[in-house]
Amino acid sequence: MKAYEFPAHITTDGKLELPAAELPRSLNNQAVRVIVLISETENSSEQTDLGRPHHYSIPGRL
Repeated sequence: MKAYEFPAHITTDGKLELPAAELPRSLNNQAVRVIVLISETENSSEQTDLGRPHHYSIPGRL
């Protein structure tokens, strides 16, 4: 498994915003896993329900 790292931002309405990035063409039309890493110092007191599936709209190409 290969990893590609991108800086991202979670908007005020809870959407994951990724930069427009060109990935290798060999990755086109494949399912991917997304892991969101958040610094513990940011919103550490806020608890979220990560067990439920969520659908995010991601602008740009991935």
